[in-house]
Amino acid sequence: MGTYPSFAFSPDDNAVIIWAAGQIYHVPLRTNSLGEKVLGSKPAPIPFIAHVEKRVAETRHVKTDVLHLGLEDQQRIYAFTELRANEDGSQVVFQASGTTYIYSLHKAESERLRRVPVLQKDASYFSPSFVPWSDELIIHARWSDRTFTTFELANLTSGEAYELVGLSLGRYYSPVLGENSKKPKLAFIKTAGDTHTGNVVATAGAGLYIADLHMDPQSSSATIQNIRFISESPATSPPARTKL
Repeated sequence: MGTYPSFAFSPDDNAVIIWAAGQIYHVPLRTNSLGEKVLGSKPAPIPFIAHVEKRVAETRHVKTDVLHLGLEDQQRIYAFTELRANEDGSQVVFQASGTTYIYSLHKAESERLRRVPVLQKDASYFSPSFVPWSDELIIHARWSDRTFTTFELANLTSGEAYELVGLSLGRYYSPVLGENSKKPKLAFIKTAGDTHTGNVVATAGAGLYIADLHMDPQSSSATIQNIRFISESPATSPPARTKL
């Protein structure tokens, strides 16, 4: 008869009332020579009539045409992630659908939201943050299925962007520059892979790293040098302000 989710003894303790297989049964009991309750005779179903009323709400129908939205050239962005603020809180930078944006409170309404300059407009960008010594500079990461992660530095005033060279093939995120503009330090995290990027190649050496950043203003280039491994288990929630 299957499982028995609910049962109860009768008031005179000579039967068990139990639900099973869609019916309610009366199971007679008797006491054996050891004083134990055992089956007295064959269980019999208890006839009953139930009046059941169910009120079902109207089925919700979504009016959004997902196919139409997916084929549009432009779409509204609803999710904003990796929000970082500058020193005085007047500007924030964040990533939305693989694009880095900056929002400035002190500018006119029509100029507050801007896209951060990039080298590859069709690529996905993530992990943006302000450069401590200059609010006009943004550092963020670019993803490629072929070359994996590359760091870029963007100048909001000139509209230029340039690549930080010197990293080996790997998956990196959360690049942060220190406060010393003359000898800048760069901290970043390397991962061994995940469900999105895979974990077949470039999986060794996951953890927190620090390096020197050599910047050449004349050629608008930057090179990552002297990379040092710091920890295998970096903190997932870095402090709001870190001195390197």
